[in-house]
Amino acid sequence: FKRRLGPTEVSYYLGSRGEGVESGVNDMYLHIGFKARASLMNPERLLDIWTELTSRHGLLAATVEYENVNEVRFCYEPPKNAAAARAKAKSLMEVRAGQDQKELLDSYLNGSRTLSDERLSYLVFSTPETSFLPADLEQEQEYDMHLFCTHFLGDGMALHTTANELFTLLAAKPAEEGEPNIKKDGEEEEPAAFEVEKLAQAMESKLTTPEGWGRMAWAGARVEFNRTQAKLVGGQAFPRAKLGERRTLVPTISYDSATTKKALSSCKSHSTTISHAIFALSNIAYIRSTTAGTGKGERDERLPSMLYSALNLRPYLQSGGDWYHIAIGYYNIILPSFLPSTISAAEAFWYRASVVRKQTSEVVKSKWMASRAKLMALERERRAVGFEREDERRRAPKVVVPEVNKVEEKVEEKKKVVVPSTALMGLSMLGNLDGMYAHKNYHGLQLHTLTTGSRQRPGALLLFAYTFAGKLWLSLGYDSMGFQEGVIESWWTEMQKGVDEFLLA
Repeated sequence: FKRRLGPTEVSYYLGSRGEGVESGVNDMYLHIGFKARASLMNPERLLDIWTELTSRHGLLAATVEYENVNEVRFCYEPPKNAAAARAKAKSLMEVRAGQDQKELLDSYLNGSRTLSDERLSYLVFSTPETSFLPADLEQEQEYDMHLFCTHFLGDGMALHTTANELFTLLAAKPAEEGEPNIKKDGEEEEPAAFEVEKLAQAMESKLTTPEGWGRMAWAGARVEFNRTQAKLVGGQAFPRAKLGERRTLVPTISYDSATTKKALSSCKSHSTTISHAIFALSNIAYIRSTTAGTGKGERDERLPSMLYSALNLRPYLQSGGDWYHIAIGYYNIILPSFLPSTISAAEAFWYRASVVRKQTSEVVKSKWMASRAKLMALERERRAVGFEREDERRRAPKVVVPEVNKVEEKVEEKKKVVVPSTALMGLSMLGNLDGMYAHKNYHGLQLHTLTTGSRQRPGALLLFAYTFAGKLWLSLGYDSMGFQEGVIESWWTEMQKGVDEFLLA
């Protein structure tokens, strides 16, 4: 099967076509640390499960065919039999013993690219122990699961849903329904029928618009989209620097169950959520960690702070078909860049959290949601194509053209007022992930740690916030070589202080 990439997929694909350490921008990872009964972790059994998942979700085993910026396709060849399905899955999976988890992740984020056009996903099970399986198979052992995937293939919701499928199968007894039944190499001579009829469709083809939506409606949607984009004003940014080659760090903190419950209770009493609070906290931490002024590197209080975030569009898609594909849009939150002197910091914080709630609600409840998502996808695709063409010209051999003397004609241009639309940072609010992982069904397994993120471009900064295993987690991915020394570290310290001051008071 082949299909062209949709606009959102194209924008992410072209953005990943860098060189060296800048290749693979936005390649995602999901890491889950867990304790398991060793009898469940036989490598052959793990391969059975991964074979099942790559058979269910064809894009995981697909490749990309690139001709030019306008002709990019997913290619998927259904396996002819169970042995072929198993062989394909085996090429996309690895089992490691004696592997330090942090070293593995650092290599993925900062080393040579793991994924490629021929390998869009990769699954790694590892253990820090010297042997992957202990002598006593009834003994429990620590393991780590890393699911790697290009961002043009899927998104966070796809990763988490697939991980839940994986651990459900891993915990299942052989006789239980749902246990993978993939035959081993050589056990089957007749071809097996796989039910993958076509690849998961692009998000844009599944977005639903109101009944009777026609040409006039799209004209109005374009006007509304342009008007909304023009209102995105942001004039704050962390001071950048080029201290060396990009190096992503991922400092992560978690709060125990009792502390998490207290934070959730504080949000509920103020009619907000953890997600709303983290936006407000990011804004206040920035104000407290910077100096007000109009000079270089100072915070100009006259301009607001703009923060961007991904928006899960799956509730707005037509149902049916494989769900493993990217389905995200984007929205922005705009907040003041100063703290008022007439109210307390706590009052300002909770008020800003309520402002975030209101702005978020206006986005998700808008009748223009589907049209905005499609138009933004087309805009992102247009920008990505432009950047890729510039890169292609840069990579092409340079041709020296003789200069021709021209008479310059001075033309007086009217100066336009340029409104800044700089985003301070990105936030990914994943919500309560315990609602996506069926912990109670994971017999013989105990999931205790989760981190997620992606390979970044230089100067990137993205904060994740979520609850998992009953704990609140804050995980920051940033380029430690892309900002002035101490800038992000000071902001991160103020974030942690803010949690104690506002959410746990």
